[in-house]
Amino acid sequence: MLEEVQNSIKIIKELDLSKYPFSDIISQIKNAGEIGHLEVIFHPGKPIFRARLNENDEHFYSKCQLTYKPQQFNKTCQRASTPNMTMFYGSILPEELKEGELDNARVIASYEAIPWLRDKTVKGKKVITFTKWKVIQEIKLIAILQHGIFYDKSSYTKKLMDDFETFLNQNLDKKEETIAFTTFLASEFAKEVDTTKDYEYLISAAFTESIVSLGYDGVLYPSVQLNGTGFNVAITPKVADTKLELEAVMECSAYKLLDKIILDNDYQAILYPNQTNFVFSNLEEKYHAGETNCLRELGLSSIDELIK
Repeated sequence: MLEEVQNSIKIIKELDLSKYPFSDIISQIKNAGEIGHLEVIFHPGKPIFRARLNENDEHFYSKCQLTYKPQQFNKTCQRASTPNMTMFYGSILPEELKEGELDNARVIASYEAIPWLRDKTVKGKKVITFTKWKVIQEIKLIAILQHGIFYDKSSYTKKLMDDFETFLNQNLDKKEETIAFTTFLASEFAKEVDTTKDYEYLISAAFTESIVSLGYDGVLYPSVQLNGTGFNVAITPKVADTKLELEAVMECSAYKLLDKIILDNDYQAILYPNQTNFVFSNLEEKYHAGETNCLRELGLSSIDELIK
């Protein structure tokens, strides 16, 4: 009943998240009863992208360094994971994009994973490693896309939500309850969070854990950092290990002057199926601009102007 759903939402909203009331949130999700969800299927061949900042001049050489955080190091909540359950985070592009829509998955992945890129007050040069993963077995996700502020940001969101509306109209007995609860959840997945207060992620993270317990492989949700114009996924480690294949790794230099960013491809590795370690190779000149050209594009003549 709608009243029960609204009561569960009210109770969750009133919880002191700083006390990490995980079991209380899970209990209220269950008390909300049977709710309709928007399912999304990723078929074999679908690419997923990740980005990782190279700290302290490190270089990566193994698949295990570029996948999900090992559970023993997973100590805090993130948008779709709790300390109980680490997740593989990645970014995707819709199969069909309209003219003018964001079509660079590296932008989505890097803005989500690397706060330095989002900070318009800093400058410098850093190394970022991008990975491209391929779905090799069907992956079933729940999409959390109902938040009103993101509806007009992407034709993909519109399509999924229109399909969901059709589904709800065919299941009117659960429509009001579903809209109420999924709208609440979507607001949690879409909210800006102070990352020093990981408990602010607790509601969306607990919901993801509950969805996984029902047999789903993870969740899909809009990129908060890109105002809903990109899309992220959080997938269970088991699914990442068995249904994803690492296809390519690219090491890039990021030249950043406040709000201007130039990415230059430096090295790449193309992997064959089941390969776990790799060695980088140089790129052809047409794919590698070089430091001088990147600085020139930023209006600079020396790297010292960027790093001092």
